[in-house]
Amino acid sequence: MVDLAKTRKSHGPSEAQIQKAVIDYLRWQNITFFRINVVGIPLKDGSFRPNSQMKGIADLSLIIRGKSVWFEIKRLNGRQTQHQKDFAEKVRKAGGYYFLIRSVEQAQSAINYLRGMK
Repeated sequence: MVDLAKTRKSHGPSEAQIQKAVIDYLRWQNITFFRINVVGIPLKDGSFRPNSQMKGIADLSLIIRGKSVWFEIKRLNGRQTQHQKDFAEKVRKAGGYYFLIRSVEQAQSAINYLRGMK
């Protein structure tokens, strides 16, 4: 697991550190998940063109008790973009679950909530 104590105190752990810790926890719990890597479309010159279809998609997609679950990872002072807010609304309207996660503890709480649903 990532040692989140070794982070800058003013802003807490980075999104990458939080995501790594959450992924470690998901693996430990044997939860099916997919990390969404939003990379643009590669061009011949080595650069990337943004993939407009992926704007706002959450960082992690999980399946818990047959439910579609999405985790957007943000650091303590991180804010969602409008595209991310729009994606969250689409997930909810489709009957899925979307969580803004700022710590492993929040991920654990979300998972426990979903596991407790009937």
